Amino acid sequence: MSEENDEPTGLESPELEGDDGRAAELTGGGPVTESAAAESAPRDVIVEIVLASGDPREATERAAAERAESFPEVARRFGMLEAKSPFPLPAGGLEAATEQQLEQQRYVRLKFPPGTSAEEVKAALKETPEVQDAVIVPRPRPPFPEPVKEPMVGASDQVVVGPGGFENQWYLHRTRVPAAWALTRGAGVVLADCDWGFRVTHHELRKGITKTRNVVDGSANVAWGDAADHGTAVLGIAGARANGAGMAGYAPEAELWAIKCDGPSDFDDYWIAGLLYVQQTSSAGRPKVVIYEVESENHGNYEQVPSVAQAIRDTIAAGCIVCVAAGNGNQRADRSDSGEAFAATGSILVGATAYHTTDNPRADFSNYGPSVDICAPGDPLHDLTLGHSGDAKFRNGFGGTSGATPKVAGAVALMLSVNPTLTHSQVRQILKSTGQPVQTDANKPIGVFLDVGAAVAEARRLAN
Repeated sequence: MSEENDEPTGLESPELEGDDGRAAELTGGGPVTESAAAESAPRDVIVEIVLASGDPREATERAAAERAESFPEVARRFGMLEAKSPFPLPAGGLEAATEQQLEQQRYVRLKFPPGTSAEEVKAALKETPEVQDAVIVPRPRPPFPEPVKEPMVGASDQVVVGPGGFENQWYLHRTRVPAAWALTRGAGVVLADCDWGFRVTHHELRKGITKTRNVVDGSANVAWGDAADHGTAVLGIAGARANGAGMAGYAPEAELWAIKCDGPSDFDDYWIAGLLYVQQTSSAGRPKVVIYEVESENHGNYEQVPSVAQAIRDTIAAGCIVCVAAGNGNQRADRSDSGEAFAATGSILVGATAYHTTDNPRADFSNYGPSVDICAPGDPLHDLTLGHSGDAKFRNGFGGTSGATPKVAGAVALMLSVNPTLTHSQVRQILKSTGQPVQTDANKPIGVFLDVGAAVAEARRLAN
């Protein structure tokens, strides 16, 4: 790979990130952080309802004006504290709302005091005539097994440890990325990562990130948060620059958007706000690929939340390609944390494989099922990416569906770079038709294994 000519000289030597406070915390030896304390503190119970179908404006008016009285018996019995839609209305209110915005107001979140039985609330709401469905909203978390340790492209699909303790990027070769790099490196495409925070000054990212957005406070500061290392690692896999200074992402010339969606409240869904930001922000005609990095507190597919599922469908309808981490609970990706089936969104749902010298076996933690379209390497022990504790740090361990999803999204960016007219459904179909077999139990499918070289070649063929 050639180096970018405009990369500044005098960079620090790449370093292997060692044990730090976060690593100690995850192994039980570190300080109790603010978020760890919050995990053990009593939390409000959040249940989302979908109002029954009908005239969207009538449903919206009822939801906006009479939410506290819409379900008086349930509200009184369980002490409902607050109710609101996770979707905003335009500044002009109902009269200025589009039909899509009115439809979004059918999704309403209800807050109940800590200690309330969420299952009892859900059951009671489902008996209410105005309610089409009711779902317990799980607490979001990053979709990866707990990180291991820290740090490049190499020439083999076998793990090789080089100087400084760095492993090679074996996964690039296993998914046949160099064959695609002969055609493109992702220029002219946006990779928008909805994630937990980022080190935007890392020398592998700073030339590639063109937009930062904190949807929690509306600022451009995306660097804070206990899991900010997660976004740094994800963007590294997806789009680290080919600057001769360490590793290369799948689409090293794609434009990167760093969108922080991790906030203090489960009631306000910042993960929806992140998708709305991508939808509404101009890319000057460049295709947009979303990396959606969140799972439920029980490691389930976060698409189980109805309003989140609707936001994903809306983002796809707006012309974006959406890649979603399936989660790491060794459970069906089309079941909620309560075990209830839910409809697929049509997103590109990504599972994870473990490292093996010759095969591509399902990682034993990866969620599975017919809704999972494709999988990519996500071995927590062998997944070289960027470290977060310094601008020249790398780490050997990341993995999970967190590590698999940016590989697929980066592949999509390469596909769109050679054929920007591809639709979401076309991209999804190409990935599925060009993928390779996976070793997994028959009742635990995770789609096909990512073949980037074949997918980009097919995308280019369709452009001719």
